[in-house]
Amino acid sequence: MHPITRLFLTMLAGAGLTLSAQPLATGAPGTARLASPTGLPSGANLFVAPMEWDLDASIRAEVGKNKLPLRLVGRPEDADYIMTGSSVKLGSRLVSPGRDFQVTIVAAHSGTPVWTAGAADYAVFFGRLRSHGPARAARSIVFKLRNRFFPVAH
Repeated sequence: MHPITRLFLTMLAGAGLTLSAQPLATGAPGTARLASPTGLPSGANLFVAPMEWDLDASIRAEVGKNKLPLRLVGRPEDADYIMTGSSVKLGSRLVSPGRDFQVTIVAAHSGTPVWTAGAADYAVFFGRLRSHGPARAARSIVFKLRNRFFPVAH
C-alpha cells in the first residue's frame, strides 16, 4: 500500500470513520449540484495521490479525456478533495490474473469520505486478448465517478 494511502486510511480510522461501499452524496440526474455537503461539486480541486502501478497518472489522463468539471491540482494543500488508492493482486495467472484497485475520495480538510469505488485491471472474457492494466482500471473508475457526480443529461 502506498504511504499516502496508508496515512489517509489511518487518519480516517483514528477519527472513527468508516468507508461505505455506497457514495454518500446524492444529486438529481443531469446536475452537478449536490444535496449533501459531502458531495463532489463541479469545479472542485482534486488531488490524485500517488498510487501503485501508476494508477494515479492513468486516472488524471482519463479525467482530462472525459472532460470532468474538476480541477486537478499537484499538491494536497491546494485540494478540496483527495483521491487515494491501493491494489491487491488477484488469484493465479490462470484463474483470475490481474489486480483489484480500490480508490477513495475524502474531503481534504475534514477527512470525511465522499466516495469509494473499485475496479479490476483484467478482462474476464477472452482474458489477455482484451485491454488490461492500470489504464483499464482508470477508465472504469473515472466512468463510475462521472456517472455518480456528473451524469450526462439525456
